[in-house]
Amino acid sequence: MREFRVPAGTEKIGDCEYYGADFERIVLPEGVKFIDMSAFSGAKCFEIVLPEGIEEIADYAFAESMLESITFPASLKKLGSAALRNCKKLKSVIFSGDGPSCIESITFQGCTALERVAFGGGLKILGSEFDDGGAFEKCISLKEAILPEGFLFLGGGTFAGCSSLGRIVLPATLKAIGEEALAGTAIEELEVPEGVKEFYGVVPSCAKLGRIVLPASVEALSLKAFGGLPSLKEVVLPARFRKDLGLYFPGDAQERMKIVFI
Repeated sequence: MREFRVPAGTEKIGDCEYYGADFERIVLPEGVKFIDMSAFSGAKCFEIVLPEGIEEIADYAFAESMLESITFPASLKKLGSAALRNCKKLKSVIFSGDGPSCIESITFQGCTALERVAFGGGLKILGSEFDDGGAFEKCISLKEAILPEGFLFLGGGTFAGCSSLGRIVLPATLKAIGEEALAGTAIEELEVPEGVKEFYGVVPSCAKLGRIVLPASVEALSLKAFGGLPSLKEVVLPARFRKDLGLYFPGDAQERMKIVFI
C-alpha cells in the first residue's frame, strides 16, 4: 500500500497543501488541530487517519476525493461547508463522541455511495433555514438517518433526493423542519414530534409516503404541504385546521384518504 505520513510536529494542514495527493492512505500525526480549505480536495487516497486533537476542518477540505470511509475524532468542533462534497466512493461516515453541533449545507452533497452515517451525540443542526443545498442532498444510497436526542433543526433540502432513504428517526427535541428537507425520499410514514410549529413543503415527491402525523404544536401549514404524494392515505392533523381543510386537500382529496384530528 502506498502510504504517506504527514511529518510529525505539523499543527496545521494548509490551503490546498495536498490537493490531488496520489496515495492510497494518508496518516496525520498527533498535534494537528486545523485542516484548511481544500487541503485534500481531489486526493486519490482511499483512507485518511485523523488523530484526536483536530478541532476544525475547513470548507472543501476533502471534496471530490476518493475516500471510502472517514471517522472524525471526538475533538472535532467545526466541519466546514462542502467538506466532503461529491466524494463518490464514500460509504461510511462516523462522528466520534459529541462531534460538531452543526453540519452545514452541502457538506456531504452528492456522495452517491454513502450508506451509513453515525451522527455525534452533540449534533443540533443540519443545514440552514433555506434550501440552499442540503447537507446530504442526492446521497442516493443512504437508507437510514437516526438523529440524536438534543437535535433541534433539520434544514431545508437536507435529505432531498436521497431516493433510498426509507427510515428517519426524529427526536423529541426537534423544533423545526425546513422546506424540502425530505423531498424525494423513500419514507413510507412520517411522525413529526411535538414542538414543531411549522410544516412547509417538507415531503414533496415522496412517492411511497402513506401516512403523516403532525403534532398539536403545528400552527402553520403550506397550502402544498400534502401535494404530490400519490400514496398518501392517512393524515393526522391538529384540530385547528379543520375549518380550512379544503385549502389543504382540494377537489376529491378528502374523500380519498383518512383524516384524523387531534
